[in-house]
Formats: sequence, structure tokens, C-alpha cells
Amino acid sequence: MNRVLHNRIFQHICFWLMFSILFFFVFRENEPVLVSMKAAAMQLPNMILYTYLQLYVLIPRFLLQRKFLAYLLLSALVTKLCINIAIITMTFFVLPFRTGRPAFMHWDWLWTFNSAQKYPLFGILAVTGLAASIKLLKSWYSENERRKKIEQEKNMVELEMLKAQVHPDFLFKTLNSLHALTVVHSDKAPVVITHLSDLLRYMLYECDEKELSLGKEVGILKKYLELEKIRYGQNMDIAFSCTGNYSDVMIAPLMLLPFVEHSLKTAAGAGEESWVNIHLHTEQQELSMNISNSFNSLRKVDVREGLANISKRLELLYAGKYDLSFFREEDMTALKLQLSLASAATPLRPADDRTKLKTAIAL
Repeated sequence: MNRVLHNRIFQHICFWLMFSILFFFVFRENEPVLVSMKAAAMQLPNMILYTYLQLYVLIPRFLLQRKFLAYLLLSALVTKLCINIAIITMTFFVLPFRTGRPAFMHWDWLWTFNSAQKYPLFGILAVTGLAASIKLLKSWYSENERRKKIEQEKNMVELEMLKAQVHPDFLFKTLNSLHALTVVHSDKAPVVITHLSDLLRYMLYECDEKELSLGKEVGILKKYLELEKIRYGQNMDIAFSCTGNYSDVMIAPLMLLPFVEHSLKTAAGAGEESWVNIHLHTEQQELSMNISNSFNSLRKVDVREGLANISKRLELLYAGKYDLSFFREEDMTALKLQLSLASAATPLRPADDRTKLKTAIAL
């Protein structure tokens, strides 16, 4: 708290010091430098008084509270008061100091308006306008940074919620499959236990990282599909292929798995001819994923359900770096994802909304 207070005091001192220098050069008379500096210093307290009355009393308590009439009346009163102080200061201090002549006061100027009062009016309004502009700019910047921080925290919470949706559903289905295999003493039970252990370790521990090697993500994806092949058995034909080099690029954890899971859900129940085809290809730092699967048009299922959340996570992490398209025909659906990934030497950066690509979800 003390550091913040001291910092604000230092900033105000710097502002008035810079303004004094500017005021000195603008209104300097043909006189010694020391005389001009002292004359400027005599007029500075009045400007400080008017500026702080505006910034910390009139503007926040009346203008920003939409009490416009009260602000205009009080502002006019304070302005006239400070003009009178400026006239008195100029008459009894500044002019005698500069010229050596005795003071001569036009007392009627204190309750009237004339052209001679425009100079002190211009001075106090100029410094107040400059100070108000700096304060408003600083407030805007602070508010903008606060909103960015809130939005970033909101996005992180939202990402964690979207990522967590994968865990329970997959775990329950796999445990059910494991139970069925152990009942019949199947030789596939140890494979399920091993793959499930690897998947849970990946989901619970390694997924805390912002990004991981695409090769590791593909490896987990293969184990997931092997478990699904065991669970579905002859009821679904699952084909998976991948080409390219996966060791040199990074990807956010569990980025591809939800799309595969969505296609499996869509294909399930399509009858004896249920199938899913998945192909991954990387070229340099560009990833392409094509998924097609069977679909029973008689099922009253909205294939978009679940895809919206997956796309939202994709948008939060890779806005401007992906293109997603989804198509549905009578007996099949197809999904294509093109994603620009970071190299292993380049960290994942927040998505830039200014360079967003158009996402096509045509159903």
C-alpha cells in the first residue's frame, strides 16, 4: 500500500514538474530566468487547487454521477473563484515582483467578467484538461487490463470445465468394458487395464501442461481407439491411420480426442454397418485431421450436441489458427480439422482475436 501511495505521489510530482517547465517556456517574459521561474511558481498552487478540485471532487461526485446541472453550477463557481485567486496573485505578487512597481488592484474584476480574465481561465483549463486526459487514459488502461485478466481467468476455468467433460464418460464406459471382460476371463483384460492406466495418468497428470508433443497425443489416441475396439467388438469397424512427423510439433492436451469420441458416439447405433475412419497428417507445423463415420438418419440425435463445446475449446486455444468444417449426409457425417501448431521450440501463445479464421460448421 505504501509503495503504491509513494508511486502515485511521485507521478504527481513529475506531472507538475513537467507542467511547470512547459508553463515557464510558454509564458516567459523578457527577464532573467530565475525571475520567470519564481513567477511561474507563484501561480502554480492555484492551478493545483483547481485541478484537484475538478479531478477528485467535481468530476467523480457530480459529472460521473450524471448530476450535470450541479456540476455546471459548482464548476462555474470554482472556476470563477480560481480566476479571482489568479488575479489577486498576479496583482499583489507576480507583477510587483517582475516590475518592482506597487500593486494596483481592479477590485471590480472579482465580481465581473472581462477580456483580461481569459488568460488565467485558459491557464487553469489547460492544465486541468491535460491532467484529466492523463487520468482518464490511465483509468481506461487499468480497466482494460482488468477486463483482460478477468477474461483470461474465465477462459482458463472454461477450458478446464470443457476438458473435464472427457474424463467421467470415458472412464465409466471403459470400466464397464473391463468388468465384462473380467467376468468371462478374457485375455484382453490386461490390455484394457494397461491402456486405461496410461490414459488416466495422461488425463490426470500430464494434461495440466499447456501443450505436449503431438506424438504423445497421437499415442494416447491410439490406445483410446484400441479400448473402443475392444468395447464395441464386431459392432463397429474403426480404422485409424496417420502420416507425417509428429515429434517436432506441440498441441494442447486432449485436443483431438473429443472429436474422435464425438464421431464414435455418432456412429454408434447405426446398425451392423457402423464404422469410423480417422486419418491424421502433419506437414511441417500444419495438422490435418479427417474423420468420417456412419450415421443412422432415423435416429433422433442432434449430431451437433457436444461438438459446440469441443469447438469452443478449440476457439479459446487456437483462434485464428484453425479451420473446422462438419458435414452430414443421409447415412454418414464427415469432419475436417486443419490446425496450425507450434514447433517444439515455440511455446503456445494465447489466441489473437484480431486474426480469427472463419469456422464453417455446415449441417
